[in-house]
Amino acid sequence: MNYTNELQKYRERKKMRHSKYPIDWRPDKSKQAKYTESPVYKNGNRLRTYQLEGVNWLINRWYWKTSCIMADEMGLGKTVQSVCFVDCLSTEFQYNHPVIVIAPLSTLVHWEREFKAWTDLRVLTYHGTVAGREMLAEYEFTNKTGNINVRLFDVILTTYEMAMSGMDHLSQFEYSVGIVDEAHRLKNPKSKAARSLNSLKINHKVLLTGTPIQNNLSELWALFNFMDSSKFSSLSDFLEEYKLNDIKDVEKLQELLKPLMLRRMKEDVETTIPQKEETIIEVELTIAQKRYYRAILEKNFEFLVDSAKKNVPNLINAMMELRKCCIHPYLLK
Repeated sequence: MNYTNELQKYRERKKMRHSKYPIDWRPDKSKQAKYTESPVYKNGNRLRTYQLEGVNWLINRWYWKTSCIMADEMGLGKTVQSVCFVDCLSTEFQYNHPVIVIAPLSTLVHWEREFKAWTDLRVLTYHGTVAGREMLAEYEFTNKTGNINVRLFDVILTTYEMAMSGMDHLSQFEYSVGIVDEAHRLKNPKSKAARSLNSLKINHKVLLTGTPIQNNLSELWALFNFMDSSKFSSLSDFLEEYKLNDIKDVEKLQELLKPLMLRRMKEDVETTIPQKEETIIEVELTIAQKRYYRAILEKNFEFLVDSAKKNVPNLINAMMELRKCCIHPYLLK
């Protein structure tokens, strides 16, 4: 390990970085930033045209104090757009209040990599054992210089699980921006994750998800409620207002979504990606799979013959067992 470089990085983190403005500040209209072409980021990186539009949209939503959902299809760079948005607040406005990013564990390294590749922001990954996180909170959160506690990071990056268990540490800051990746995990407002994240002080929220609605409108309301609990306080009122019985109801919901959600599909914005082709390859079941498959059907013969509507749970269970059998017989207990 190059200890000289590590020491230099540590000294950089120790530098005091003030914000010129209070956390609820927004620029006046004449100073609102809107990129007409991509800035040249660290390592010569540039945004694609649709990503630049996404960053401009995120800046606009922050300017108007409107928490929002970025719902671009997977693969369009929601992470990069969010990283560049945070960087813009720091570089263009000198708005340097702490930012928190909550993401699944599987994407944590990706977030670290994108922040490092695109920005010079000081990113602290809050993750690890209880003892390790205690040390992070003691030595990497702040540094006392005279009578002033100097914050040593620009962005805290953590997971849902670490956020839930480390609330004592994370709740000591008020965050200018909170970015929640895979935000459909908040579709149940009574879940521990939703309740924990709601307890954090976050001035502006950005939710990232490629599937804002997976099953029903209740899940969309849950995201809106997390973004703005005063405006979207009642689920019953929301469902009564947006019944989706006809085209007028759909248009009404679309009007609601316009300022709150941005969604683009690959075929609409990314012309360099070839059209997806699907090839179905039929594979015959092995002898063992056929034997197990028949056994599952015979075991559930009675309710399969009877009306399926009366036995929906049993039918679903049988379908799951058959699916496991088709994938690999060892998946069956």
